[in-house]
Amino acid sequence: MQEVIGSGDPAIQKIIDAHKREQVEHAVDGNFLQVKPWSPTPDNEPPDRKPLLTAGGCRILTRENVALWIAGAGVGKSSSVESASVAGLVEGVDCLSFDVDPDARRVVIDTERPRRDHWRSWRRGMRRINIPRDSAHPKVKYYLFSEMARVSDRQSALQEIISTNPDLLFIDGAADFVADVNDPEECGAWVHWLLAELRKRDLGAVVTLHPNPGALDGKGRGHLGSELWRVAEAVQTIKRQGEHRCITASGAAGKTRNDGAPEDIWFAWDETASMFLSSQPPDAGSKPGTGAKYEQIALALRTVRAEWGFADLVTAIEGQTGKGPAAAKGIYQRMAGRKLIEKTSSGLWRIVDPESGF
Repeated sequence: MQEVIGSGDPAIQKIIDAHKREQVEHAVDGNFLQVKPWSPTPDNEPPDRKPLLTAGGCRILTRENVALWIAGAGVGKSSSVESASVAGLVEGVDCLSFDVDPDARRVVIDTERPRRDHWRSWRRGMRRINIPRDSAHPKVKYYLFSEMARVSDRQSALQEIISTNPDLLFIDGAADFVADVNDPEECGAWVHWLLAELRKRDLGAVVTLHPNPGALDGKGRGHLGSELWRVAEAVQTIKRQGEHRCITASGAAGKTRNDGAPEDIWFAWDETASMFLSSQPPDAGSKPGTGAKYEQIALALRTVRAEWGFADLVTAIEGQTGKGPAAAKGIYQRMAGRKLIEKTSSGLWRIVDPESGF
């Protein structure tokens, strides 16, 4: 391990040494000296936690857990982070079907891009929720780690940011916090350190990772990907089909522990908005019945009235579908992506007639 880590990364070696000490200290004479295993009893049920992050109305992240997004370079993982990081802060904006507890303080860590690209991504997030050019939303912080050459520096900076107790952490580039993604000891130590921090500080984290090169199963890179997949509350892959992108929990790598698998989320670049926005699947027109349920919802809503305030619209979708508020917001975003809902100049949301387009 020392040959892999090298003398320039004392922080990672410290994590490994601490992990080894834990194994020894917790097993002396068969007794656990510092940490005892928890055991459920009839009177110690932990309280239920509301979702911290949903996708299409389905829970993919709760506090004290980690969610994993797997995507190749240039496919759209950073754009997904950018959208999810501002979700829930402003009603009715397109955040690619993501929704976040509006009270949550969010931190985005970018380990890959140069300053200009990092700034543009942050600014797109602000534009997405209609924040003026000279302002920023106080609940969203971005940090660039790509100028830190040493793993130990990135690890120390991550520890410092976590110590500020945000609610939701996005780590865009988990592989940059280990020296070797194929080293089981190093990767296991880092993943368990991250989980311990999340549970100690009551926060949740979304981490991104590239897939194994050339692999068909879409799983995350190396032993790090295996460890994150094993412990993650949810795992989604992001794929490209022509000019469209898809966030999916289907396939060998997909996983949802605490909810049903969300519907595939499609998005595409919008030249007018200069950002990715929700879209229909690229082959939607060739599949009989695709999107029909959303058209039926639109027709049912339009028979009540054509224009709605956002809160009333979400409540109406709940009534039409029998879904809860988070799922109803996801349905709203998919309907908006299909151009079945549009915002008017008066600030209301208009239901578009699926048959006439007006």
